[in-house]
Amino acid sequence: MKSVASRRGQFAAVAALGVLLFAAVYLHTDEPDISHDSAWDAVFDSRVLVAGSRLLVGVVIIYVLISVAVRARRGQWVRGAGPVETDAPAQRFIDSSDELRRQLREARGTIEQLQERLGDSARQREELLARLGGEEDRTRDGG
Repeated sequence: MKSVASRRGQFAAVAALGVLLFAAVYLHTDEPDISHDSAWDAVFDSRVLVAGSRLLVGVVIIYVLISVAVRARRGQWVRGAGPVETDAPAQRFIDSSDELRRQLREARGTIEQLQERLGDSARQREELLARLGGEEDRTRDGG
């Protein structure tokens, strides 16, 4: 279990990284040129708001991409992305599909075993017929 000091250190590191990212985005954001016809235009005429919006969109995109990559590695990527999960019918369909694939692998193994047994039986039959045919020839020749 992580100690409180370790968690505080991690939080401080994430907060510092967030401040640095915000500063970098802020410095690369130009002043918006919006005429102040409404209160909304005045709100969006802020360099800080535009930089924050860009940073937020970037962080959300990165979060979703990382979440999808992690779920794909675990074999769960179809089940959700980020905090969004698929519904129950889709889960049942995915689970039944996985079960059918497993059954198909087992059936292929059984088919291979049966084909080997059939080949062995056919060889034994041919050997028996050859032996019986040889004995008939000997009885005819000897009789």
